[in-house]
Amino acid sequence: MCSIKSWRIAFQLPAKDFCTEFFEYTGNVIDSLGIGEFYKNWKIPWYFPSKDEYKSILNNAGFGNIEVYYRDYVLVFDNINEVLGWWCSAGLRPFLERLPEKEQEHFKYAFAMNFENNRTDRGIEFGFRRLFAFAEK
Repeated sequence: MCSIKSWRIAFQLPAKDFCTEFFEYTGNVIDSLGIGEFYKNWKIPWYFPSKDEYKSILNNAGFGNIEVYYRDYVLVFDNINEVLGWWCSAGLRPFLERLPEKEQEHFKYAFAMNFENNRTDRGIEFGFRRLFAFAEK
């Protein structure tokens, strides 16, 4: 019979402030479209602790040999539709859910057009930070 001597945990997720443009551009859209009433008393539904907070959480849960770090990526897309498809897959969902369907389309278009500011010779670029954590118990 095999006995387990230790447990390992590993995960990755968007880091706190995972993309500065995302938060800047969603705020720009809410302001420019005058749809702030849909977000009154609303808080972003994500909780992303810092790497030090994750270390503390894992330590308090009895894990040791803890390694937590950030990794920065540069994402490059050929066009605005690719950018929008990527963000609509997860990041924009909580913002869009608060809006009637017609306003959702306006929001998506205005959000995507902000990313034209990130166009380079390679395409539309922006940074994205992920947090990685590994621990044993």
